[in-house]
Amino acid sequence: SSKVRRRAARSLGDLGPAALPALPHLTGGLKDTDSSVRRDCAGSIGRLGPAAHPAAAALVPLLMEHDDRTRAVAGVAIKRIGRGA
Repeated sequence: SSKVRRRAARSLGDLGPAALPALPHLTGGLKDTDSSVRRDCAGSIGRLGPAAHPAAAALVPLLMEHDDRTRAVAGVAIKRIGRGA
């Protein structure tokens, strides 16, 4: 369910850089049908910082989301990844 996927994404974000091996799964979550899951995955990717650089391009489409919160979280995630994004 989307509730489980959201909790998983947030839990990975709580791990910070230790969650880097899960980056491909978080990136995949950016295409989830539920905007809340996409938002939580984006937030968790942002918490990985510059190490999440490979996911930066996948965050860009979220900047076009209808949901203001999702757009904002994606923007912050890109900023946290840094200039190399």
